[in-house]
Amino acid sequence: MSTKRNPRDYYVYVYSHPDTHFPFYVGKGRGNRARKHLAYESPERDQQIIIDKLRNQGRKPIIEIVRWGLSEDAAYAVEAALIQQIGLDHLANRQRGHGEPKLHADFMEYIRRDKKPLIVDPREEEETLILSAKRCYRDGMSRFELYDAVRGNLPVSKERTESCKRVLVLLKGRVIDVYEGIECVQAGREPRSFAPNEEPAGFDLAAKYAKDVTRNRYVGRRLSVNFSHNSFAYMRIRRPQGRF
Repeated sequence: MSTKRNPRDYYVYVYSHPDTHFPFYVGKGRGNRARKHLAYESPERDQQIIIDKLRNQGRKPIIEIVRWGLSEDAAYAVEAALIQQIGLDHLANRQRGHGEPKLHADFMEYIRRDKKPLIVDPREEEETLILSAKRCYRDGMSRFELYDAVRGNLPVSKERTESCKRVLVLLKGRVIDVYEGIECVQAGREPRSFAPNEEPAGFDLAAKYAKDVTRNRYVGRRLSVNFSHNSFAYMRIRRPQGRF
């Protein structure tokens, strides 16, 4: 049985050199298209020559998702605009960091599926900790960098947090990662490579990546949260069933 594709599941991606961080290829596609260039065996185009040189050095290019949730026509338009910008006095480089955040390819699930919203249900027994990545997210962050950034110096309740079954990380109203096995340790007790805290006041989160079966239930789903002045919230969310 064939599965009907979402007509707005296209995205535009950029390959950049790991030394200069300057883009050398812009493409559009859906599914796992952004990674397929890494699997080509013989270079047929200029970008493949660069990828092959990096591969021979045991290295990879930086792959970033620039825009997602697009129709095919919109993806063509964004792709053409980016190519024009990169060719016109490197305008794309000047505009890096503005507009939509560029997602690391590790978060491919975020842009592959337009999942239904999560249902907030006060009657649920399990409480979930929601963390906002808005203030700390940087273009192209890996999963580890994201975890290391959002887990630090949280003014949360230790008892309440450790009673939560999972942690959901939100970016622009979408879940982009899930953690389980939650503990709270005094801020600054364990070293953090991203934005270390020199004046410990709250707690650092210590958790594990959720198993794939759990992550697939949550990543990509929409969730409306009013964080006000905080970067966290507690919510009782109905546990979604199945993968989608």
